[in-house]
Amino acid sequence: MKLATFSPQGRTGIGVVTDAGLVDLSQHAQRLPNEMIALIAGWTEFEPAVRDAATKPADHLLTDVTL
Repeated sequence: MKLATFSPQGRTGIGVVTDAGLVDLSQHAQRLPNEMIALIAGWTEFEPAVRDAATKPADHLLTDVTL
């Protein structure tokens, strides 16, 4: 699983990179932190929600965001 901090349209978020693009975690798992350091620090708690979100369709093409 590849996690990424990204910026679409001036907003910073975190997501999961998939073959189809990028899944925005704020769209699929609202209870997750919105900063990568906090996500990593609480990984044991957050991992199931991240793995579930990673199965969703991509919200952004990688060409449409800045990583």
